Amino acid sequence: MQLIKQLNQIIAFALELFMFISLGYIGFQNGKTTWLKYLLAAGLPLIAIVLWRFFAAPNSAYRLAQTPRIFFETALFISTAILIYKSGHTTIAFTFAAIVLLCEATAYFFKQ
Repeated sequence: MQLIKQLNQIIAFALELFMFISLGYIGFQNGKTTWLKYLLAAGLPLIAIVLWRFFAAPNSAYRLAQTPRIFFETALFISTAILIYKSGHTTIAFTFAAIVLLCEATAYFFKQ
């Protein structure tokens, strides 16, 4: 059981990093002008990082309780998957969403 928990935490961390990188990529791809591309490429991940830091990070003073945190994390991840899908990367979006749902269900089951 401990091995599953540790693997799930590693996967969850990888999903977080992928989300932040994907938001930067999507922001850059969707900007109409050069300055807007860079603003979105920096701004979208920054917003997600700040929200994550306050409400989902393990050492946060404002960390949500388990059930609301799982919903918050899932909403942030699935929002990213939708943006990935809208940018034309359907396979990546569905794969990301499936891994997110599996990881979050495992976290809920093990009360992580």
